[in-house]
Amino acid sequence: MTILNVTIPDELERFLSSEAVANGYGSTADYVRAVMETVRLRKTKAQLEETLLKRIDGPAAIDLTPEVWADLQARVNRRLEGSRR
Repeated sequence: MTILNVTIPDELERFLSSEAVANGYGSTADYVRAVMETVRLRKTKAQLEETLLKRIDGPAAIDLTPEVWADLQARVNRRLEGSRR
């Protein structure tokens, strides 16, 4: 694990500390890590969606039945869960 020291304005530190407490985190650092992880997962999901859309519209397009879509969603969710570890 890497330690990252960041200088932030006092107002932002108060906000982060308040949000950490309000959301049940043990520390501001725990809250910041969770926020960063959420951003990372959102970006990963957006990239996966973009890839899927390219494949859907591409030359080897597939017919997205409800069953195929459910399978794709389950596979994406498993991949996202695996990336949290």
